[in-house]
Amino acid sequence: MLNALKKALLVLVLFYFAFLLFLYINQRDFLYHPDPKAPDTAILRGVDFETVTVKTSDGIDLNGWYIPAKGEKQTLVVFHGNSGNFGDRVGKLSEYVERGYGVLFTEYRGFAGNAGTPSEQGLYKDARAFMAYIGDKQIDDIVIYGESIGTGVAVKMAYENARMAKGSHKNDIKAVVLEAGYSAMSDIAASHYPVFPVKLLLKDKFDARAYIADIQVPLLIVHGSDDTIIPIEVARQLFDAAQQPKTFLEREGAGHNNLYDHGALEGVLEFIEEL
Repeated sequence: MLNALKKALLVLVLFYFAFLLFLYINQRDFLYHPDPKAPDTAILRGVDFETVTVKTSDGIDLNGWYIPAKGEKQTLVVFHGNSGNFGDRVGKLSEYVERGYGVLFTEYRGFAGNAGTPSEQGLYKDARAFMAYIGDKQIDDIVIYGESIGTGVAVKMAYENARMAKGSHKNDIKAVVLEAGYSAMSDIAASHYPVFPVKLLLKDKFDARAYIADIQVPLLIVHGSDDTIIPIEVARQLFDAAQQPKTFLEREGAGHNNLYDHGALEGVLEFIEEL
């Protein structure tokens, strides 16, 4: 009987470490789900836009779209989530365009026809290239907008900009909006895999909590009460680490991907219009 228990325990231990190894090797396949096809410009029919091409510091050419703002409206620099491509966000962001706001649809390596493979440091390099583009065009009144995994990218860019000396690439950031934000990727992973030492295993940490306190512009975090991908408690950890002025907007009944069906647009617009 004792031998049988030892054998069963050994099998469980081996299975545990085998699955641990599987998670470690394949973690980026779980984290990133890019659509490699470039979006069709037909979805912007009737909209005045420019196709943007930027080059990253490691030599990758990235394509995005830029829609200029009208009048005194702000420009949203958008860092989207971990799946699809920037074209998938045209629907909800068109609501801002219709109101005269500008939008820069940024994109990552490995997404939307771009070369390369996504990673945390890669996404930061991609974002820096688009921030430099905005700086070179001398576009003022910027709102950095992050979605899901892109909220970690957005926080990092706002942090770097806040610490940058005045120069050619320092951007005029008025606010940061985070849709379904998080404190750190390890906090999300721990909520899904509590029995594994995820903090030791993660390659891409996206530790937004480490940077958020240095951001001194107004911050808005919009989150769904029923988000099962990024639990709302993880978003509140980020909010708690941030400085004032800050606003946390909980959308009752909303999940991870349907915040705009639960009044997120109205909340973001109210926030931006008060800047």
